[in-house]
Amino acid sequence: QWTKEYDPSRLVNCASGGNDFPVGDVIDIHRYPGPTMVAPSATRAGVLGEYGGLGLPLKRHTWQDEQNWGYRSFTTQAALTDAYLDLVDQLPALVR
Repeated sequence: QWTKEYDPSRLVNCASGGNDFPVGDVIDIHRYPGPTMVAPSATRAGVLGEYGGLGLPLKRHTWQDEQNWGYRSFTTQAALTDAYLDLVDQLPALVR
């Protein structure tokens, strides 16, 4: 709220994907794998800030050999691409 009062000319996102306090200009959610959408309010836009969380751990290209990051992991580039395209194909319905 302080930021909005300090500079009302700027859009304020109170918490990207975190705890949503009803201040600022944006309701920003993260959904994994998603996608989904949050309804805007009378005073704030609804935004899907992050979705997916798809991972393709490659040997010698990760920080650690085990427990790599990702909400969904794949073992081949083709499987990752298919999953990614499936998520992208869902976006137009959310935009409408």
